[in-house]
Amino acid sequence: MEIDMSNYVYGPDMSKWQDKDTTPQRPDFTKSVQQGSTFTFIKASQGLLYDPDFFVNWENAKQAGLKRGAYHFADKNYGTAKQQAEKLYSAIKNDPGELPPILDFEDGTGTIGLSFIKTFLERIKELTGRTPILYINNAHWSQLKASENAIWALDYPLWISYPIKSLDSPVIGVPEKILSMQPVVPEPWKRKGVPWKFWQYTWVGDGPLYGMESKGVDLNLFNGNAHDFMEWLGNGEIVDPVKPPDYVRILKCGKPDFGWLFFRNRPEQYEGAALAVGTGEVLKLVEPGKIHGDIDYWHVERDGFEGYVSAGSIYTEPV
Repeated sequence: MEIDMSNYVYGPDMSKWQDKDTTPQRPDFTKSVQQGSTFTFIKASQGLLYDPDFFVNWENAKQAGLKRGAYHFADKNYGTAKQQAEKLYSAIKNDPGELPPILDFEDGTGTIGLSFIKTFLERIKELTGRTPILYINNAHWSQLKASENAIWALDYPLWISYPIKSLDSPVIGVPEKILSMQPVVPEPWKRKGVPWKFWQYTWVGDGPLYGMESKGVDLNLFNGNAHDFMEWLGNGEIVDPVKPPDYVRILKCGKPDFGWLFFRNRPEQYEGAALAVGTGEVLKLVEPGKIHGDIDYWHVERDGFEGYVSAGSIYTEPV
């Protein structure tokens, strides 16, 4: 990698762990900019939950002038790959950021397989119209069955986690030795000679210096100079996204004798705490995709209240 040291592109990645709940202030992204950061990766979601600090961090990073990418932490315990991709999309659909969305794969148990990763990436690309970034490390990726032959993964920009532990701590900026090194990448990237796009080169950046409340912060390097970075952003592949439905229509009543379907305040079947909606009513969706509970539900809004209705095809249809 030949990078002009005066023209490299780097930035932190962060989540709720860079903010202390015991203090009123938030991470100060202007300090990241003052340290020369061009971009930041911000955790948006995990499983079927938002990072509690995401929306504030997302807006504050924008106001500071950083290029932003939202990442989703794959969680084997909550939801399918499609549901998790739809959760990430729901976080960024109104403000997608300047960088493509990211799947953060860090499962060391082998429970999340290649099919999950592939399905997630395909779904988020379908929803956003942008080719997402894949974050991995060598150990977790290499233990996946047949990962060395997963040629389809080469279609996605690679963000490789390969921290150099010999750097003096805390790390500030991009040390000169980093600019003369290459991270180790797994197969099939190594065999095919496909370059990485971002390199997480340390986990022990100087957190407070970059505006974080945590002692440390991850720092990442783009594979190219400032011109390459802006060219990549400007020429990134854009496909026609699939517009998710905005509304659902009630087709059939769950209680035909009474002519209505349950409008529940949580996605599960139970007695009580449920209102009623009638056949033909059209309800606005709060988030795209079906919510998985004891059965599938739509998360909808009705008369200023949020709730859930059955997503069974005989009861409702997206419109």
